[in-house]
Amino acid sequence: MLTYWYMYLMPFLAAISPLKLQSTAKLFFLGLFGVTVALFIGLRHEVGNDWFHYLDYYDLFLNSNLYDVFKIQTHYGLEPGYTLLNWVSGQLNIGIYGVNLFCSAIFMYGLIYFCKSQPYPWVSLGIAIPFIGIVTAMGATRQATAIGIIYIAIASFNKKGSKTKYIALICLAMIFHKSAIIMIPFVFLLKSKKTPWLLI
Repeated sequence: MLTYWYMYLMPFLAAISPLKLQSTAKLFFLGLFGVTVALFIGLRHEVGNDWFHYLDYYDLFLNSNLYDVFKIQTHYGLEPGYTLLNWVSGQLNIGIYGVNLFCSAIFMYGLIYFCKSQPYPWVSLGIAIPFIGIVTAMGATRQATAIGIIYIAIASFNKKGSKTKYIALICLAMIFHKSAIIMIPFVFLLKSKKTPWLLI
């Protein structure tokens, strides 16, 4: 229960804090929050609607060779990135927690990276954490990993304007959850001033 209160309240308390910190200190506290929340999400036990489904997948991959792993992946409609991550975690004997921790680290890095590019990072985090951080990342591991990479893609595009990098990152997100493909058309909308694109 304290974990949830920390995830809910910390961003809002930081947002309304009267303390004015230097940029280095701000980055430190954003990073610290990201690391602790990634640990909360990654090391959860029997939390989330898909917990036992993901555990079943992990057990299937555990005693399989790499060729059989990808045959199993095709049968269950899983994505190759998540499948390979399960297999590697099994080979290293770090369990489903290793998979979840890696995925939560990607998710939180992407979320922090995106929020850091906003005018009020802690307010952005406070808005994102209740649903995306708790409901999605605590249950839908594959989707949360893809969302984290999508956040990186959007923030990077807004900063540097590289469509190639944006599309490459979305393709990377797709190997964790194929639904990320819906983000590719948005590269033509971001920073676009053409009315036809905006109407579409």
